[in-house]
Amino acid sequence: MTRARLREIYGVEFPDELFEIWDWRSGLTGDSLHAFSDVLGLSLHGPFDVLAGKLDGPLRYSPLLHWRYQYDPPELFTVMTGDTDGLHWGYWFDDPGRLPPVVASFYARDAFELVESASLADAIGKHIERARAGIEDNRKHDERNAATYDRDERALDALDKKRPLHRRQPERGPIIGTRGGIGIVCAREQLRSVLATAMQTLPERYKKVVVLYYTNEMTMKEIGGVLGINESRVSQIHKSALEKMNVVLQGAGIHNCSAF
Repeated sequence: MTRARLREIYGVEFPDELFEIWDWRSGLTGDSLHAFSDVLGLSLHGPFDVLAGKLDGPLRYSPLLHWRYQYDPPELFTVMTGDTDGLHWGYWFDDPGRLPPVVASFYARDAFELVESASLADAIGKHIERARAGIEDNRKHDERNAATYDRDERALDALDKKRPLHRRQPERGPIIGTRGGIGIVCAREQLRSVLATAMQTLPERYKKVVVLYYTNEMTMKEIGGVLGINESRVSQIHKSALEKMNVVLQGAGIHNCSAF
């Protein structure tokens, strides 16, 4: 019944991990609960609120707007929030019929830098690692509160030991193409294939400039030395190569040449 309710509200199937995380979080007590809620500042929302029965009554707005931030792209469904600058994590459904979705996070009130994780459990693990590093740094400069830092670190250890492990690597990752560089998602093999096709449309010298600049990470001046031309000419070739490749990328549905 719960899965059916989520499907009714969101129009997508959520991965099994959602329900595993819900059961795991519901069972946290003591130091583990302190670590999750207070040390990490995490809260579960969105579809988890459905599981908690918080969306059972009448709503004054569409449930699809529940825990959506102003600049959230339509593919992202928020499932977890942090306690600073609008930090939130969500399942990224670029292909609603395909599971598992990519997990992505960003700060809604700060730089729109997208961070991807293999799973929600993996995202929590990364947040634990960042919190540990922060505790170590604080301890060096605030010895008076060492006992508090020790307690928080023990709590994080207890939480991490109980955390569900989902260490698979995501098959898909975000590529730039929407507001603020947050991105769209496509199969990496698909992107590589399209880029290879686009490269084949370039003259030989253009190919060389692209490879030396993006793969070898050489400067325009260095590339000019290799090809025996001045830096200005390298810049012109580079710009022209991107324009030619962009035509091919757009034909494949990728509408921003900075995607590669």
